[in-house]
Amino acid sequence: MVTDKIQDQAFKLQLKNYINFHKRINPLREDITTAQWKEIIIDDLNFQESKLLIKNEEIKAYVSCYSTDNSREIEIGYIGGIDIDDIKSYMPFYKK
Repeated sequence: MVTDKIQDQAFKLQLKNYINFHKRINPLREDITTAQWKEIIIDDLNFQESKLLIKNEEIKAYVSCYSTDNSREIEIGYIGGIDIDDIKSYMPFYKK
């Protein structure tokens, strides 16, 4: 349970990460907005299983999970964070 402001911050960070890491694999249109990105990824997004690492009201890392046909399983769709250089510090969060 997060505020709309935090949720918007999460989608914005996720879009930024996707753009940076998928340029060569599956690039997005350069003019995509955060609202458009949210529409793309929100289908089947499991808000209960998705997690945010928040410090001082700023998202540091996230794990976005999706529902599957099997109700006992979830699929990890996206992981990321605010700073690629801090990825090692996010690992305990991701593993949990």
